[in-house]
Amino acid sequence: MVSDYQEHVREHSGRLFSKHELYHLPADEEEFNRLGGQHRALTMTMGLFYDVSDLVKSILSTGSETPLAVVDVGTGSGHWALELATEFPHVSVLGVDIVPPNPKCEVPSNCSFEIYDVNLPLGKYSDKFNLCHLRSVAAGIKDNEAFLYQIPQVLKPNGVLLLASGDIRLYAEDETPFPVDVDEDHPQWCASQAIIWESYKMKRRHDDPEEMKYRWERLLAENPFIESCGGGDTYIPIGPWKNDLDDQSRYAAKLMQMNLLRFLEALRDMISTSGFDEAKLQRWATIAKEEVIQMKPRMFSRWRKAWGVRNSIAWVPKVA
Repeated sequence: MVSDYQEHVREHSGRLFSKHELYHLPADEEEFNRLGGQHRALTMTMGLFYDVSDLVKSILSTGSETPLAVVDVGTGSGHWALELATEFPHVSVLGVDIVPPNPKCEVPSNCSFEIYDVNLPLGKYSDKFNLCHLRSVAAGIKDNEAFLYQIPQVLKPNGVLLLASGDIRLYAEDETPFPVDVDEDHPQWCASQAIIWESYKMKRRHDDPEEMKYRWERLLAENPFIESCGGGDTYIPIGPWKNDLDDQSRYAAKLMQMNLLRFLEALRDMISTSGFDEAKLQRWATIAKEEVIQMKPRMFSRWRKAWGVRNSIAWVPKVA
């Protein structure tokens, strides 16, 4: 695993990045640790299976007569795949990504990881899985609309497709987004948002992966291989500034606070490679760190979720 890992990364300014043309964030132990904390926060807030926990658990029940299999596409740090494999030891779990997760913990015997670029044909995974999970993968997909048409191919009939992604917009206490592309003297200017938005502009393309998450439900409803679907949003406080949080929610909010601090550091390293004004970037980074630590302004992270159930219609390529 370690040798495979080194073959798929490049070094820049002390951080390791994927060699893949579409993925710009670091792909090193520091980033995997950040993703691990984010995973814990999301699991505590939204659960392992988001809004369809009962449905997924019924599919993964031990009463099934056939072997059960799950794929985690864009597995990243591998935490979601590892947790599912531990909770469901009778289920075979595969994590797929362009860079192996290189986990430090012991990998359960029912869990494995594979290097594969899912922008390539998915025929090798056709009709293999009872559950397909994708979280924060859109930025690594060349054509998200075409991919969403193709991904049901990997599911068995009645298999479930789970999608989740965080918004690049940060949200104020009233759940309205902070403005972007505004001057620093704007009354609602937020340094944390400015850094995130600058990183977004670096990788923006005609197939906007950030916009795609708000079309998931419509595209799934129009997909001929999906028979039912749904979706929704979850707003997670960045830091325990809300007075009505229970102990678990407070801990999740603290994890999201730490996650944003680490995320901003990763974005700063990424932006520094683009020729952006270094003094300005450092000033923003200093202000952003204070914003997050002091919880001023109060911020939410918004997470979009969607799901669909595979029907029994045989998958065929889309006719151009």
